[in-house]
Amino acid sequence: RQTNKIRIDAETQGKMQIERENEDVHLRAKKQDLEEGRITKLEIRKEELMAYANLMSGVRDLITDKEKLWIMGTGLVAITAAITASRRGINLGAKYIENNFGKPSLIRETSRRSFKDFKPNKSWIFSSNQRYQSRELKKRITTMNQSLSMNKGGIDGEVESSQ
Repeated sequence: RQTNKIRIDAETQGKMQIERENEDVHLRAKKQDLEEGRITKLEIRKEELMAYANLMSGVRDLITDKEKLWIMGTGLVAITAAITASRRGINLGAKYIENNFGKPSLIRETSRRSFKDFKPNKSWIFSSNQRYQSRELKKRITTMNQSLSMNKGGIDGEVESSQ
């Protein structure tokens, strides 16, 4: 045990001595690593700044040249128009598919107004057949009201005569 303790102490003393002697070597290595890191960070930052400078010079050239500015403006308008047209076209296609294929034919034919029923100069006046049917319905209702009023008058007359 004693010999092991002496051996461990001697090894520790030797390592400490070597570290003290190599301290300046370690400091130089750390300084060199830090300097290399700083240089690489500066180079990366320079590259980023060069990219921004190139972008800004392109924007300046675009803004100062009227022809390039005109081309860019018309291009943006064309892209916007194309996007809008495609969205509306897709919506119309989806509505068409839903209207024609999404419902049973009986429901599609009987329960909804459609553009076939639209008359150009009058707002949402339907076909003559439907107008005729609505006239017939009005006539029936008026005749029923008249017959009811006649029956009511007859009943009233009987009630009045009995009193």
